[in-house]
Amino acid sequence: MNVVAGCRFGTERLRVHPWHEDVGDDELTAFVTTLLTPAVTAALPLDWHGTFDRERARAWIADRDAESTVLLVREGHEPVGLLLVAAA
Repeated sequence: MNVVAGCRFGTERLRVHPWHEDVGDDELTAFVTTLLTPAVTAALPLDWHGTFDRERARAWIADRDAESTVLLVREGHEPVGLLLVAAA
């Protein structure tokens, strides 16, 4: 599902762009394993709970690609967040 295909924007501090743009699979996988901690996912759907190793992160990335458009938020060159956009 491609709700905001090609969307990119920025502020003085942050840059937002499609998550596979300018990001290698290894970097994206590493970021997801760091970002999705049990504390972060506690209020999210049950299948997102728990810890994420590289294999689980890759599967999670593939699932998000299939169901939504995901934008990566960077501060400088460092990834700091994700924005998931899906049609209802």
